[in-house]
Amino acid sequence: MPRSSKRVSPSEPTLPRPEPRRTREELRADTLAAAREIILSDGPEALTARRLAEAVGYTPGTIYNLFDGLPDVLWQVNRGNFKRIEELFEDLPGDDPTARLRSLAARYLRLVETEPTLFRALFDGPRRSDRFPDWYMQAIAGCWGARPMSCAS
Repeated sequence: MPRSSKRVSPSEPTLPRPEPRRTREELRADTLAAAREIILSDGPEALTARRLAEAVGYTPGTIYNLFDGLPDVLWQVNRGNFKRIEELFEDLPGDDPTARLRSLAARYLRLVETEPTLFRALFDGPRRSDRFPDWYMQAIAGCWGARPMSCAS
């Protein structure tokens, strides 16, 4: 079959190439990054499926296919926030409990002052649920030294 010899002239518009399809893991990561940015800029109450879908270039239904709902999205963003709180306990200076507590308090307040909307996400936002995942409850307990953290899973 002969090839078409028609060439596109510079004045003719060309269709944009479609973006390569993202894997489920890439789309989840992109969605969580977008959720974090929405929370940072406008607070946890601004996190909606429509806004999140728009940020990642998909439909709201895709968000619900990736996560168990908006509470799950927020919980997954908070997984990273819990990890950051856990890190506050690392390398506290000295052996004096009072000095260590002061250092911990200063670190905690610095985190809250630096990113207040991410901190608020731990307590506010679209997380309507009577039951939180076990890992979430363990992460909360781990923030206060009650149990080891399990934020990595």
